Amino acid sequence: MVRLVARRLDCTECGLARQSKAPEGIDFEYWFQLTFRQHHVWARNLDHLDLLVRWLSGAIDPKTMDSGAREYVEALPEWMIEANNRPEIAQRLQNIRIA
Repeated sequence: MVRLVARRLDCTECGLARQSKAPEGIDFEYWFQLTFRQHHVWARNLDHLDLLVRWLSGAIDPKTMDSGAREYVEALPEWMIEANNRPEIAQRLQNIRIA
């Protein structure tokens, strides 16, 4: 498990921006991580991991997703959703889940 605390969080890949006025900052906990061709892939929990695996493997249709999940996967970085990268990333994420 990796535990990160920050006062400001800006993701250049998906555009997420959060700022905290609390002295302890923003607490983000990520349980799953892998590196793929010098890029980092993080999943916060099993639901997040499963969503990524299903999306990247083509098992879900964006039309059937709730708006929050659809907005999330539509904002994934280009390198992650390229057709030639999707199967390998999905498989590696699935391997993390099994481990």
